[in-house]
Amino acid sequence: MHMKTRFMSLGIAAACAAAAPALQAAPAPDLIIHNAKVWTVDPERPMADALAIAGSRILAVGKSAELLASKGPSTQTMDARGAMVLPGFIDAHTHFGNAVDAFYTARVIDVEDTSTLYTRLRESALRVPKGMWITGADMSGLVAAKAARKGNTGWTLPMPTLAELDAAVPDHPVLIRFYDGRAFVNSYALKLAKLDRTIADPAYGAYGRDASTGALTGLLTGNAVQKVATMLPPPSKQKNVVAGRALIRELNALGVTGLHDIARIESVSRLQQFQVHVERSYTDMTVFHDLREAGALSVRVHALLSLAGWRDYARIGIKPGAGDDFIRYGALKAFMDFALMREPYLNAGGRRGTLAYRVTDADALRADMIGADRLGYDLAVHVVGDAGLDMLLDNYEAAIQANPARERRFRLIHMWYTAPGQLARATALDPKKQLKLYVDITPSHLIDQLGTIDAALGHDRTATAFPWRSAAEAGLRLNIGSDWPGSFDGSTLQPNNPLENIAEAVSRSAPEGFESSWHPEQTITVEEAIRAYTINPASAAREEKSKGSISPGKLADLVMLERDIRQLSPKEIAQTRVLYTWLGGKQVYAVPTESGR
Repeated sequence: MHMKTRFMSLGIAAACAAAAPALQAAPAPDLIIHNAKVWTVDPERPMADALAIAGSRILAVGKSAELLASKGPSTQTMDARGAMVLPGFIDAHTHFGNAVDAFYTARVIDVEDTSTLYTRLRESALRVPKGMWITGADMSGLVAAKAARKGNTGWTLPMPTLAELDAAVPDHPVLIRFYDGRAFVNSYALKLAKLDRTIADPAYGAYGRDASTGALTGLLTGNAVQKVATMLPPPSKQKNVVAGRALIRELNALGVTGLHDIARIESVSRLQQFQVHVERSYTDMTVFHDLREAGALSVRVHALLSLAGWRDYARIGIKPGAGDDFIRYGALKAFMDFALMREPYLNAGGRRGTLAYRVTDADALRADMIGADRLGYDLAVHVVGDAGLDMLLDNYEAAIQANPARERRFRLIHMWYTAPGQLARATALDPKKQLKLYVDITPSHLIDQLGTIDAALGHDRTATAFPWRSAAEAGLRLNIGSDWPGSFDGSTLQPNNPLENIAEAVSRSAPEGFESSWHPEQTITVEEAIRAYTINPASAAREEKSKGSISPGKLADLVMLERDIRQLSPKEIAQTRVLYTWLGGKQVYAVPTESGR
């Protein structure tokens, strides 16, 4: 049977999934998963204990006995033994390009001693193929800043030795930049750079040398750093594919089947005349196309392209909703503030933050939003402060008033600090009630601030900070986005594990013990967190008809967990294992057999 014809019958199977006659009339499944706890995220049938897959789609959802009766001679079956099956997780906010870059970079910004440095480098060496460069930036920068704030004048930069560095990473060239401008390389890097004791020091720089032998020690100062740094190989298709393939395998092992990635189109970016780097941390979409060409794209990518290029996308065929089941284009993303506040942070020297996306002026930002909305693009804007939210809501309202009525799906990305009345205003922006608003929350952002937020905001304003429960009750839809891999400079890391992020969302407490919930009245339930990782981001991307729930006819993007996380504590949720992940009915991850399952 032709594949298209085959799936025309899925609607019939969906309506009669529990009835044996309907199953007998449907095509034989390729796979039946039975004896499971299937939480479908489909309000029409929230629970089942079995599902059937035909090709890349879900054929039926129902009872184990009925679905097993429909198997054909080539049908495979899997006894889930009570494990939980959910729709595949969709991460609503990622920076895949930054993760690709970080793949070759050891995180050294928080290094306090050489032992930690060597450990981080060995970890990098395990993932980076032999012979490829490993770098590190701003080594010990956070530690030095902390020491300075405390007046610790005795702290000194931990200095590696060439012998120890070579022992830790013998098979990769290494360049580690220190926070003070110096750098250090291993012998492999010195050899590639053709540097030995005979080399003369460059002007305004020096190569570290052993006082007795004159041999190079690996230390670089001044222009010597640049001499070596300029020899590092440029980004390439092959380099990106190596990193991307490994990162996608990691995502699949965490149950992730979809990304909403902050992205750009290089050919469009080249047409712009930017005054500042407005597309910093936007993934070059070429990376995903290269991975797809290499057969390594086992996640579905929904690209949130840069708002800056809105005039040019349609010219190259990227209209709202363009693409296919693997790469699709949706909302346009901009950067509003970080963090523009109505009142200054109480203990931060009156700091008010910055305005607009990478310092574009407010009038230009509003004009871009109105213009993009006129062409039918949805809008997704990074907003942090309450004054920034005022401006964003003004802009959303201006776009709605200036352009013809339509169903809009706009997003508020992060939305850390709000003021009383702002959520009510957000829900009232469109008098015709055609606006759907989504809030992309990142639980780890709150966790990062737990030690400072009370003093920074003051008691009154903390009540409306990170207002997840209030947003949901006001009618806004919650997405969970990890913001993986973290800040652009590597100073913070954001977890890409959906189960860890779900645990943080339902506890609002640090993963060290998931205790002392911060403003527990703003927590969300496990069921709400699952929806925020599945059907809600699918809806925000206008893809709810094809993904986000376990429903007949939808893509068979699934994850199997060892336990029903709805019944677990936050700590237990974070520790739950992913057993299997499927993308379009194809198994893209299986727990290692030595795990005992």
